[in-house]
Amino acid sequence: SAFLVLAILSPVFPSLLGNGRALAKVAIHRKRDPELWIPLLVLKVVVTVAAIGAGAAGGTLTPSVAMGSTIGTIVWERYRDTNWDAEPHTFEAASAISAAAFLAIGISSPV
Repeated sequence: SAFLVLAILSPVFPSLLGNGRALAKVAIHRKRDPELWIPLLVLKVVVTVAAIGAGAAGGTLTPSVAMGSTIGTIVWERYRDTNWDAEPHTFEAASAISAAAFLAIGISSPV
């Protein structure tokens, strides 16, 4: 049933497919509308947990990077909404730093 839900969601959210590389790339380069970041994050978490729970082969490393970069993009978007003098390209740095921090926490590694 997890894969049926993923198949239904994939035409609308193609970055949910795969190990997370597509979502990380989309988040780092901000190639989606800002209002879609939170639903994408929640859906990626749910789909990843469901797929691993259903016995799919794979790990948590790349999904952690995808989730971290998406969180960084969400935080940067909220910061930019309140701080208009933010540099226009700092979202890439915020997303990459968040991805690294989320991955380090996920694998219990020092940053």
